Amino acid sequence: MFDLWAPFLVVGSLWFWTAFVVFCIMMIIAVENESGKLAGFFTLMWAIFFFTATPLDPFTWAAANPWGIVAYITGYFVLGTVWSFAKWLFKCIRLRREVREFLDKNPNIDRNDAEEVRMVVRENISFEAYPPQVSQHKSDLLFWATYWPWSAFWTLLNDPIKYAWEAIYNTFGAGLQKITDRMFKDL
Repeated sequence: MFDLWAPFLVVGSLWFWTAFVVFCIMMIIAVENESGKLAGFFTLMWAIFFFTATPLDPFTWAAANPWGIVAYITGYFVLGTVWSFAKWLFKCIRLRREVREFLDKNPNIDRNDAEEVRMVVRENISFEAYPPQVSQHKSDLLFWATYWPWSAFWTLLNDPIKYAWEAIYNTFGAGLQKITDRMFKDL
């Protein structure tokens, strides 16, 4: 089987890296949509592709380097745990910001009445519990830990860009609205 693919998919060749980039893009899409089944499918397809299309034999290497495998697996679990913790904090920070913005836009809500705030948040921000309960997000935490390389890459790339554009919009949006209001005030 390798003879068929050998000219194209030698590890390090342009075609290998192209296939790897396509795999990473598919994984980022799956992780962004929080589709564990899709991410698992892509991972399985990559493993099948990699093990059948390259001459590398990971099992021989693993047998020769058992402590290396233990170190890789331990590192993966540790980094996944750290990432799921960080991702949870990001999610809570985002929710807190959304709640504050909503409460700022609705001054008639009594911020000192915790039950009223919880009820309004559940009705308007569509989060199942406020404040969020870790016990209700076990699958999210495990998903983020399992697929942490793609989740971390996309979150750390995408979130700052979104925040930057929101800041630009907020800065210039108010000024543009003032200009628009002046242009149309006599009509």
